[in-house]
Amino acid sequence: MNSYFRLLIFLGLTTFLFGCTPDGPELGEVTGVIKLDGEPVEGAYVSYSPLFPDGIELNAAGPTDAEGRYEMQYSIKRNGVLLGPHRVTVSTLDDIKMPDGRNKKIPERIPVIYRNEKSPLEITVKAGKNDGSFDLSSDEK
Repeated sequence: MNSYFRLLIFLGLTTFLFGCTPDGPELGEVTGVIKLDGEPVEGAYVSYSPLFPDGIELNAAGPTDAEGRYEMQYSIKRNGVLLGPHRVTVSTLDDIKMPDGRNKKIPERIPVIYRNEKSPLEITVKAGKNDGSFDLSSDEK
């Protein structure tokens, strides 16, 4: 079998398996608010990781604004999240560049339970608009 034919088969299977359209896979729009103990969390990084049985790792992410609001981005050109179940993680740890050129670490404000692959936060993204609001508790360990 020549390499051109193999490439055509690979592209066809990839398109079939991932449900891709010419613009990519179907996405659901996800917006929400992240709160900690009822207060909006500014500067958090929200990440959605698919819980698909075949282990596909196509995460989406979005930062929160001053009101804790965020919108998920699948890529630079596309907003949204793959359809299906996802684990949600939230973190505020960041480095900022100081005027004198030094890097300063911003302390993490989110409890560890929400920051790793064992996060209890989950959402099933459907076609159309989805509410991804979460009120986290600092009492969680």
